[in-house]
Amino acid sequence: GRTFAWTRNGSPVNGSSPTLSVNQQGTYKVVITQSGCSREDEILIVSGSSVTATGASGCNNQNLTLSVNNPDNTKSYKWFNAADGGTQLGTGATYSAIFPTNTTVYVEEGSSGVVTYNSDYSVVAANYAFDNGKRADFIEVFQDLTIKSVRVFSEGPVSTSFKIRVLNASNNTLVKETESITIPADPTKQSWEYTLRDVTLDFTLTPGKYFVTVALTSGRMAIKYTQKNGTVEPGVYTIGEHMHTDFGNGFLESEKTEPSYKHAGMLYRYVIETGANASCGRTAVTANVVVCGPPAVTINAPLSSVTTYEANQPINFSATVTDEGSISSVVFEVLKGNNVVATLTTNVSAGTYTSTWTPTVSGADYKFRVTAKDNSNETTVKTENFTVKSPVGFRNLTSNEVKLFPIPFTNELQVLAEGINNFEVYIYTTTGQLVEAINVSGQDNAFVGQSLKSGVYVVRVISTEGVYVSQVIKN
Repeated sequence: GRTFAWTRNGSPVNGSSPTLSVNQQGTYKVVITQSGCSREDEILIVSGSSVTATGASGCNNQNLTLSVNNPDNTKSYKWFNAADGGTQLGTGATYSAIFPTNTTVYVEEGSSGVVTYNSDYSVVAANYAFDNGKRADFIEVFQDLTIKSVRVFSEGPVSTSFKIRVLNASNNTLVKETESITIPADPTKQSWEYTLRDVTLDFTLTPGKYFVTVALTSGRMAIKYTQKNGTVEPGVYTIGEHMHTDFGNGFLESEKTEPSYKHAGMLYRYVIETGANASCGRTAVTANVVVCGPPAVTINAPLSSVTTYEANQPINFSATVTDEGSISSVVFEVLKGNNVVATLTTNVSAGTYTSTWTPTVSGADYKFRVTAKDNSNETTVKTENFTVKSPVGFRNLTSNEVKLFPIPFTNELQVLAEGINNFEVYIYTTTGQLVEAINVSGQDNAFVGQSLKSGVYVVRVISTEGVYVSQVIKN
């Protein structure tokens, strides 16, 4: 004989059983009737949508940002360390942190329709006193709501222990109760000073009349005994006060002070929420992390093998730079002594940086310096020393004075400078890249080119007698 009548936003919907399946948001109510007696309850179904997000990859010492894809600015987003429950890590469409290892966090999109109210009891006025008696706030609830937190003011220099309770105003029966809460003594406070604390309740209440009270087991709390500061949110709740130790009902009319109740309880700054905080589940988002060190820098040939160059001839610098993260900058510099004489513009391809520089002044104190920095701001510096020599000959030597053979050559090229016992040999590609250089002392011939690949090269022989230049081919 029990009947069920369902409505959505006040309008009837199909369904006469205890279960109703819904796919629209709204306020749903069921009225249950049996033998002329009716009871009702309602639930708010709010909109929400599954959320997708993008992870991040980087170094273990780098700040990485995880982000919601196409966030809706009308929605709220919360980040957690677990797929269910866990600790909230942050709010908003992005979450940034330094992750020491691969880490998965979870983001949920809060539903719409949640409204938060704050009562105006934010401070204790000058007219307050400490009390350890039994006092209560009266709250009349007009729709389903949650008391998220309240604020208490305890006597500062002593420890205070208490529970916060919600009682049914009609018969003082217990509805909700916290675990025991202790506010430690604050030795910096004087006997007349108080310590402030916001206490989380998360008490969900249905429409009705209630008392909210503090049950003290030790210490004292401040009361505000003349301020007329009741809080009224039409259609949601009304907060007043009651000073009687027995929480009697007579005050509801006789002790009401319009337009709002006088507040003389021990609870302040109610934070109240209506609506639902449900979501459509949490989405896993991963930060992929590698252990990163400073960039690795290798100075490539020819500078790694050739250390002597001729003035007024281009030098091709090359360095390979790698890192577990990403490279933020690579700087090529040429130093003479301790002075930077050139900062070079580099080209990069597949992690290899190149640049060209032409010396004009000779010297044995040159240095090529590479400074590489990654996105974790770690830096590596590598250097190579080299010498620049100026041609000392004042004429062009002839093929009778300097002989190159065989031409073309297959394995090695012999350089014979008849009567010249000290000379230098430089071999360049046709694009000007120096690929080999030797210094010959005490003899008039040398063998070069063994390591060269097949191709066309330019050979320069420099001596005190002059300079000889010729093109050769290696098969």
